[in-house]
Formats: sequence, structure tokens, C-alpha cells
Amino acid sequence: MADFELTSKVLAPGFAGWGVQFNQHVYAAYTGFAEEHLHELDEKVLALHPQLVRIFYNERQQGDPADPAQTAAQKDKWDSFVRTLRLAQRAGAAINVTWQSGPKSTPAERERSMARFAGVLDRLVTSGGAENLRWVTIQNEPNCPPPRGKPKDTTPERLADMYHRLDGRLSASGLREQIRFMGGDLLEGSRDRNSPLHHSRWFEHMSEHLADLIDAYSVHIYWHYFDTARFEHRLRDVRRIVDGLRNPRPLYVTEFGTRGRRPKGVIEPGEYRTGSTSAPIGQTNIAAFQHAWFQIRAAQLGYAGTVKWDCFAGKYDRTPQAFFTIGPPGPEGWPVFPTYYALKLFMLSVKPGWQIRGLTRRGGTTKQLAAFSSSAGGLAILGLDSRGSTANGRSTVRVPYEIGGLPPGLPLRLVIWNKGGRGRLAGEATITTDARGTAHVAAPLHSVFALTTEELPAELS
Repeated sequence: MADFELTSKVLAPGFAGWGVQFNQHVYAAYTGFAEEHLHELDEKVLALHPQLVRIFYNERQQGDPADPAQTAAQKDKWDSFVRTLRLAQRAGAAINVTWQSGPKSTPAERERSMARFAGVLDRLVTSGGAENLRWVTIQNEPNCPPPRGKPKDTTPERLADMYHRLDGRLSASGLREQIRFMGGDLLEGSRDRNSPLHHSRWFEHMSEHLADLIDAYSVHIYWHYFDTARFEHRLRDVRRIVDGLRNPRPLYVTEFGTRGRRPKGVIEPGEYRTGSTSAPIGQTNIAAFQHAWFQIRAAQLGYAGTVKWDCFAGKYDRTPQAFFTIGPPGPEGWPVFPTYYALKLFMLSVKPGWQIRGLTRRGGTTKQLAAFSSSAGGLAILGLDSRGSTANGRSTVRVPYEIGGLPPGLPLRLVIWNKGGRGRLAGEATITTDARGTAHVAAPLHSVFALTTEELPAELS
């Protein structure tokens, strides 16, 4: 028996894909990027091949193009929002538009907000070039604590009311067949399971009161690079809660990312520090490796899709942050960080619509593998050794992987992320399974590999 064996067990019947968040203001004057630099950003985003794209709509920022009171600043942000959706459409990604926030305290406010949002969605589909708009979520992180001294204006009951109001309007316009509802975008909310902010309370309310409307649930998961047990706990805890609901649904992670240490003056997501040196955590191999590890664990637990926050530099509000995988333009263009290539490895190897397959493993091991297959014979294996999660440089240790249960004589393309320690992709010689259907791979400790039947571009990095 090999170290790992592919089984017939299906962990998720329809994997939706690997994704990223697009900043909706990137083309607006608000962000401050010169137009002559933006075509290069488009090229790098398209080369990533994102499969899921999440984009915010905020009616206070973008306004409503049908409203004569829309300001010039709102129109500029609206135009950027539409252009951002068209970039996602060009990439071939399924699009989630998330109503980030807006007036909702009273029934009249909720009715007005959802009427506007329904009109926006109709405009995007019919004339905005967003034919791939497949998902809508209402409210980003609704279970976050309210500002100090202010009441909580988002409740499970108000959120359910908004979904019902939006459903009625989209059904009347004929868009409901195209646009599905994703409910949640939840943080843990509180470590106290009895708190009204704890995510279990919100999942239970959606299961009981939105079962006829909600098509999927979603969560946000962040952790510090020195505490990977945190993402393991969150993935397992959310999986347990959703599996125990009366009305479970496919489960997505619509934001994830690793954080570093934050001394005074350092913006999110913080720094990687070792000795007297430091670097922005988002630009390190450690962040890229841990993002890959997180996605493999999510697949092993049957999550239907993941969305990395954030794809490229931009400006959401007055609070600066740098979770992005493509940095802001400088003398050498838009810099691309190691996480970009780790994400690209996943996006090139596995296609939306494939199944997530089960794997058995022999004995305890630090190796983590995820398997995917299609009805047409597509196959992909993604793997790493979690011992590499805290090393930022080049590794001379090579880790062997033995994967059985595959078709005999099957040629598989091998790609390795971070083979030489530079956080890039390297295509290797094709590996063919032996007569027993076993594939043998050796990869550096601080690397991630993919075996896939998919055709790969000539230029990987």
C-alpha cells in the first residue's frame, strides 16, 4: 500500500473553484492609480486564471446609476465597479457580488436598499457585461462587534428579511434562476459560544429561516503565521456546525489570509520577523505556503470553494492594508508576490465542476494531500509537507510522496511552487504512474506540488 491511496469517496460533488477578491475601486480616481499602469494589472490578473471572484457593492460609495442624485465621485466609483466586474468576466470566473453595507435599521430602509440592489444586479447582467454573475451575498461580516457605544444594527432577523425582499425582486425580474444566494460571510464573532455574535447562532438562524432561499454558506478565516492551529480549528469548527444543521448547504471560505506581527505604524496584515530583520508578511514564502496549506485542508474537509483576500492593491476606505498578492505599481510595474504563484498553481491544476476525492494515508504524517477528479478523466493531486510552514528560504531537504489508487500508466504533469526558494512555479518532467497505479514525487520541504492531467501554459511564472 502506498503512503496515500485515492479512494472512491466523494468529499464534495461539485468543487466551485479557487478564487480571489477584486477591489472594486482600483480603476477610480479614489484609489489614485494612473490609467497607463492599469493595463499591466489586467494582464497579470488574467494570467492568474481566477475561478471565483468576489466584489463588493456599497451603495453609499457607488450609489445607484438610476438615481439622479448620484454624485460625480459615486459615478466614478460605479464605473470602476463595472469595469472590475468585466475584468472578472474576461477571466472566465464565476462572480459573487457582495452587498457590503448600507441602510438597514428599519423595514423601510431594508426595502429601499434591496430595491436598489436588485436594480443594480439587473443592470449588471443586462448591460454591464457580467453574464457570469452567479452569487449574491448580503452584508459583509454581519456578526462583527458593533462600534464602541453603538447598538448592533445587523441581526439575523434583519438579514433574513433582506434576503426575502431581494428574492422577491429578483424572482419578479427573472434573475433568480441565474443568481444564487450565499449566506454568511461570518467571522467567528466571539470565542464565547453563548454570545449572540457567535457564528453558530447565525448559521442556525439561516438554517431555520432561510432554508428555502440560501444555496450556500460562507465564512471568513484569518490566522497569524505563528499560529496555524488557528485555521485548523476554524475550518473544523465551521464544518462541524454546518454538518449539524437541519438544513446544511455547500460551504465556502469567502475571505482568508495570514497575518504577522504588528508593531506600531505597521499596517495589516503585519510583518514576518526573525531576529533583527522583518518583511511584510504578505510578500513572504511563508504566507504563500500557509495559504496553500489552508486551501488543501479546506478541500480535505469538503469546502466547495475558497476566495483569497486580496488579489491586487487598491483602496477600500481610509484604512490602509496590504493583504494583496499583486502590489501597487512602482518603477518596475506591479510587483507579484509568492502567494500569487501559489494560487496560480491551484488554479491551473484543478477546474471548477470537478469532484473533491477522498484519500487514505498510512500512519501519522505531516504530509497533506488533496485530490480532485472529473467525469471526463481529469485528475489532480495537490500536496505539501506542513513542516515547511515556518521556513522562508530555500530548502535542500526533499520529501518523497507515494500516491496509489490511480489509473496505471497515467501521465501526469508535475509543477512545483518554490522549488528554488524564490516563490515561483517550475514545470517538471511528466510523471507516469506505474503498473500498480502509483505515482512517485519528490519535492523540496518548503514547496507545494501539483500533479495534473490539465494542459499547462508554456510560461508558468
